[in-house]
Amino acid sequence: MKFILFDTETNGFGDASLLSVSAIKAQYDGVELKEIDRYNKFYYRLPCEKANINAINVNGLNTEKIEEYREGCSYPLYFIEDTEEFWNFCKDSKGFIAHNIKFDEGFVPFKLWNKFCTQTAIGNIDGYGNKNKKLLNLAEYYGLEVEAENLHGSMYDTEILFEIVKKMLESNNDSIKSFIQSGTEFSEIGSA
Repeated sequence: MKFILFDTETNGFGDASLLSVSAIKAQYDGVELKEIDRYNKFYYRLPCEKANINAINVNGLNTEKIEEYREGCSYPLYFIEDTEEFWNFCKDSKGFIAHNIKFDEGFVPFKLWNKFCTQTAIGNIDGYGNKNKKLLNLAEYYGLEVEAENLHGSMYDTEILFEIVKKMLESNNDSIKSFIQSGTEFSEIGSA
């Protein structure tokens, strides 16, 4: 039972360039969640696209920072030229988990199968409700320490997501267990 936990950082919404994509390929054996592999790449915005200052203020991925992260790397400059690599990383998985999957899947160049959104699952955690759907709040709910200054880094967010999913599984959260065991989209299995 392999699945992909992932996050993206972008130059805005809609048709904006994907600036980073990070993923952890994980396996759950019914007892323990284990990391199998990682994917972490940074890309420049397309030359025809202006830098979105609001997005960059959130994710910090200006041209200089991307250059720093890409130092010594030989993969393509733009995600649009490197989509096959991400597909190859994901293709043997059973499904995908992201905190805001509706946003993130919009930047993935293939249709995601079997999706689970931890942001949607917040409303199904006893006593938590839908008051705040941020990754930070869900991490705090599960007692995880988070370095707020590192949030909105795609790999850091994916690592936090991995720890949240571990906690959800340890606490026998019905929605995540049903997703992993059945391979059915969260929206199809209803609330816990």
